[in-house]
Amino acid sequence: MEIRIEPILLEQKSVFMQLMNLCNYDSTEYEDVDINEYGYYNYTNIDTLWNDNNRHSYFIRVDDKLAGFVLVHNRCRYIENTNAHNIDEFFVMKKYRKKGVGKYAATAVFNLFQVRGKFYNSPTT
Repeated sequence: MEIRIEPILLEQKSVFMQLMNLCNYDSTEYEDVDINEYGYYNYTNIDTLWNDNNRHSYFIRVDDKLAGFVLVHNRCRYIENTNAHNIDEFFVMKKYRKKGVGKYAATAVFNLFQVRGKFYNSPTT
């Protein structure tokens, strides 16, 4: 099984939105969110993923198939440290869970950003 992360390109926005919809659906067992009249969950600041240099988005692929995504923000909202990063969203499709995919993707993101700063675990995690 080959696992990798790759940047999400602007032209892949609609694909990302589909995965984000699956992520939001998964979270409904924990969060009280509803779909809109078009059958989608609202994600209000989607364009900031490509317009804000402090945000980085990655698809997770397993054997070249989409398996999830990771969204990273250069600023951590929990501490005042310009070198800290925050994972805003982390999603692995159910098919790929408990197979090491999430662990690999998280490690890959940590390694990618370790030179630029440190990640901070919020007090709630």
